[in-house]
This record gives sequence, structure tokens and C-alpha cells, in this order.
Amino acid sequence: MNTKIIFYLSILAFCGLVHAAGSTIKGNIKDFQSGESLMGANIILDGTILGAASDESGYYLIENVSIGSYTLRVMFIGYETLEKEIRVEANQEYIIDLSLVPSSIELQETKVTGEKRKEKVTGAPASMQIISSRDIKGKTTTNMGAYLKGLKGIDFTSSGINNYSISVRGFNSSFNTRLLTLSDGRVANIPALRVINYSTIPQSMDDVDKIEVVLGPATALYGANAHSGVVNIISKPPSQSEGFSMSLSGSNDERQLRKINGRFARKLSNTLSIKFSGLYLHAYDWPFISEVEYKSHLYPWTLTPYRTRDGKDNNPGKDNLLIWEVNNQGESVRIGNGEPDHGCSNINFLNQESCTNGGYTWADWDDDGVAGEDWYNGYDDDGDGLIDEDYFVADGIDNDNDGIIDEEIDLSTDSFHDGVDNDNNGIIDDEQIWGRNIENNILIAWGRRDSLVN
Repeated sequence: MNTKIIFYLSILAFCGLVHAAGSTIKGNIKDFQSGESLMGANIILDGTILGAASDESGYYLIENVSIGSYTLRVMFIGYETLEKEIRVEANQEYIIDLSLVPSSIELQETKVTGEKRKEKVTGAPASMQIISSRDIKGKTTTNMGAYLKGLKGIDFTSSGINNYSISVRGFNSSFNTRLLTLSDGRVANIPALRVINYSTIPQSMDDVDKIEVVLGPATALYGANAHSGVVNIISKPPSQSEGFSMSLSGSNDERQLRKINGRFARKLSNTLSIKFSGLYLHAYDWPFISEVEYKSHLYPWTLTPYRTRDGKDNNPGKDNLLIWEVNNQGESVRIGNGEPDHGCSNINFLNQESCTNGGYTWADWDDDGVAGEDWYNGYDDDGDGLIDEDYFVADGIDNDNDGIIDEEIDLSTDSFHDGVDNDNNGIIDDEQIWGRNIENNILIAWGRRDSLVN
């Protein structure tokens, strides 16, 4: 009996200890001067493995704190470290809000001296910025030139996912040769073009140890063409960086970026080492369409110049050339102004009765009693539901015996006369001047097209 009581008491005591270990510490970390929340501050309990980091609102939470006395330490870059002594009891919740005081960073004293003495040019100091392998590993990009973005004195221009232009001290262009780019001391430009294309440098990002950027003329140190500066890409020695590495990155959007970067290095002996590195990149570039440029390129051959030599009657004429006839339905329709080619030898024989009474053969393609009323222009000119079914063509015969063969069939005006108000401005056939009606549906080579991009 006594043994059972002791056992039960031991279980209760153990449960009490476990339950007592569940205390919580939480609160907010703010700037002492501005009162703004600090994200990323580290809060730890000295002597334990417990701690937390503040979120974007400055909130932190430390759970499962045992009974005892602790030193709560708060650290954040640019601020003085704060320590606070606290006592934690069993199964309690403590709200501790803390404010950090900004700290000033003391730097070593810099002395600038000048002296008048002779010095070799190669020994003169040069301003240099370093991009380490850690910086390169910390972010992914499609092109090695992108790591130079943001450096002081660097003019960086991106014209695509994998196309960058880098310049120092101005003169920025895609064909700038004033900036010398080296890869392990060798010139990295394209020999045939003498331009730098960072996407063609035969090195993967994993193989780069560091990138040195020298601002200002450095021809005496690095050789010719270093007029404005030098970018020196230094790779990792395989004997000092053995192993295999690979990284994958991509995007789930319309760009569909897919990038695979890898490297393998091995030391075979004290005098021989090998390495392999490669990069695979797939992506769709950003499309850009300028409204003005789009229209200027879309309509370089405005109107329809090919119709002046297509052998077809493309329009009903204009002004005094307009010809009207009445079809079998009693409707007045306009007739094409070209020479009739249906067997009638007089231009006045534009209906079946006048043609047959004159003793000639009549050919009416749509059998409505008139011919030539649906000239070749891509529209239903006579309103019968058919397009271009009845028009005059050049047949090489002087059908109207006027001494001229196939007159009015192919004319210079055919390029802009089709008897239709294409741009919906109330005027028929006014598109002959380039650019006048570019904002509307205009007549262009090989058909009509809406001038809007979207």
C-alpha cells in the first residue's frame, strides 16, 4: 500500500514539473527614438538554447521556459545590445516590450597625407571594389554582369533577361569598349565584335571566387583598352575548392525562368587538378511594344500597291467614273470601271438585255442581270452575301473596240481606291496619304487591319 502511494506521488510530482516548464515570454521590439518596430532582432535567454527573432511587426515569442532566473539579451545590427534580468515562475505568460537605442559605429582614424616624390605608375593605388563568392552565392541571377548592379560608379543597363550593358564613368552603350573585362587575366570580349557579352563568358556562377572592379584608367596595370575601368573575374582554383555543387532556380510566371548551375573540381596530384562548370538557362524575355513604333512598322507599305498589277478590276471608279445599273431585283448597284470582259464589245453593255440585243454573249457570274458589280476588294459591294463574285478581269482582248486593251483594270489609283469607307470617317477612298488615318481601320498591303495594338 505504501509503495503505491509513493508511486502515485512521484507521478504527480513529475507531471507538476512538466506542467511548470511551460512559461512563455513574448513582446515587441521597437526603436527607442522613432518607436518603429524592428524586424529581425535576435532575442535569447543566456545560458539556454531558447530564443526567437522578431517578425515584421517587431513581435517575438519564446515558449517552454523553465522556472528560474535569466538574462534576456536583445541584439540587432546598428543598435546597442540590451540585457534585462528576469525571473520566470511556473506556467506564466510574461509580456516584455523592449526598445533598442541606435549605436554609433566607431571607425579607425583615417589619415590623408600628400608628398611630392617620384612613384612608379604600376605602384600607384587604385580604387577597387570586390564582389566575393559569398555575395554571388547570396543571390541568383541570369547573367554574371548583374552582380555589378548597385556598385558605386557603375552604370548598369538591363535590356533583357540575359542582356546587360556595363560602363564605368559614362559612355554606356551595348558596344562600349572602354571598360576592360577579364576572365582570369584573359580578355573576355567577343573577338569578332570587340564587345563584352557577359552571357558568353565560359564560367558558371559557382566557379567564381571573386570579381574585382577597378574604377578609373588602369591601362598601366591591366593592359590596353582599360580606359574607364576594369572588371576582373577570378575563378576558384580546383585544388583549393574540391567537390561538386549544383543549384536550381526558376519562376512560375509568364517568364518561365529555368536555371541550372553546376561545378565539379578535384585535385588529382600536387601538380594537376581538374574542374568542370556549366550553366543552363531558359526564359522568355519581356515583350515590349511601343504603340507608335508598332504602327510605323506595321504600315510601311500602306494601302495595297500589289492591286495595281493584279489584273482585276478593284474599284468602281470615282467622281465622274461612277457607273450604276439596275439588277434583276430592281436595285441600283455600282459597276466596276474596268473594261468588260464578258463577251460584250461595248462598255455600255453592262446588263444582259443590252448585251444580248447587241448580238453578243452575256456572262453573268452571279446571275443577277448585271456584271461587274462586285469588284475585287474583299467586300460584298452589291449586298448579295457573296464577296468578289462578279468583277472584270484583264483578258488581253480589246472587248470594247476602243483601241485600248484592258483599260481601267490596273491603275495607280487601285492602291487606295476600292469604293469603301475603310476608316469610317464618312469619306470613301481618302487613305492615299500615308499616316492620315493611322488611328482607324485603314487599307494596307494584302488586306485591312485594325491599327490598335491590343
